[in-house]
Amino acid sequence: MAPILEELKRDYSGSVKVEFIDVWKNRNVGQKYGIRAIPTQTFYSASGKELYCHLGYMLREQIIRCI
Repeated sequence: MAPILEELKRDYSGSVKVEFIDVWKNRNVGQKYGIRAIPTQTFYSASGKELYCHLGYMLREQIIRCI
C-alpha cells in the first residue's frame, strides 16, 4: 500500500491529505484508532469526521473513488 499512498500524496497534493502510519513502529497510534487489521484505510472529512474505513488491500482506483 505504501507506494500507492505515496503516488496519491503526490498526485492529489493540495486537495487531499494522505498519511501513512506504520502501526508496527507506532503501536500507540494503532491502538488509538482501533486498527484491527493491516492494512487499514480510513477516510476523514476536512472537519475530521470518519467517513469510511476499509480493512485489507485497496487498489488505487478504489481509493480514488473514496476521495
